[in-house]
Amino acid sequence: MFFKRINKIHLKELVFDILWAILILIAASLVADDARKYSDMDSYAAGAFFGFASLVIYIVDGCYRFLLWTRRDRNNQQQQASSPAY
Repeated sequence: MFFKRINKIHLKELVFDILWAILILIAASLVADDARKYSDMDSYAAGAFFGFASLVIYIVDGCYRFLLWTRRDRNNQQQQASSPAY
């Protein structure tokens, strides 16, 4: 029961990371387009850089959560298969 709850929590965090990665990609792309239009707007270029950097961080975190979720699921299945039935 505890492992099922952990898996649901990791699934929610994985969906959260994917959703925010998509939203940050859209926002950083819009800011990068504005930075391209105006040559004297260095702040837009900095915003686009940090937006894409945070996108990479969310993608790495999402991959980590996915690996953690699948490993716990796999370990749980192995423990159930190896436990003797009395």
